[in-house]
Amino acid sequence: PPPPFPPPPPLCLPYSTNTTSILVRPKGVAQNNDTALHWYTKASQEELPAALNGLGYMHLYGYGDAVGQDSLRAIELFKQAADAGNSEGQFNLGVLHLAGKGGLSKDFSQALSYFTKASQQGHTLAMYNLALMHLEGVGVQRSCSLAVQLLKTVAERGPISECVLLSFLLSISLPP
Repeated sequence: PPPPFPPPPPLCLPYSTNTTSILVRPKGVAQNNDTALHWYTKASQEELPAALNGLGYMHLYGYGDAVGQDSLRAIELFKQAADAGNSEGQFNLGVLHLAGKGGLSKDFSQALSYFTKASQQGHTLAMYNLALMHLEGVGVQRSCSLAVQLLKTVAERGPISECVLLSFLLSISLPP
């Protein structure tokens, strides 16, 4: 079965839009992946970036009977969304490059590039991952001052910062 939707920030997994969570795991109505797939497919044909990202998410995890897990298709859709300026598509590609998942090899420079693009659009989780990369010197020269600046911005963003702060505290206590 696919992971809970959306994955919590501490897991550093691909993320999708609020639209995705409304369609894939709505509140107040039964979840219907086939309906979500229908609308994402229809909107993706119009090349709407959020829909491309949402459809990519469905393919990455294989939501519903009609969507098998297909990492290559997910990456293709995330790339289309990212190229169109969608911060969540950029974030998702950053995570996949950082972890070497979905058929991609680890590429810290690509992860850094995608997290930077998403961060410049205000994507909080991208800022968080970018901060950790700078804090640990992963794919970039270590810069504690930049990491602190990014983490401060994340912390000022509100409720999501509580999850991110917990994740940060857990991450600094983990062995390398």
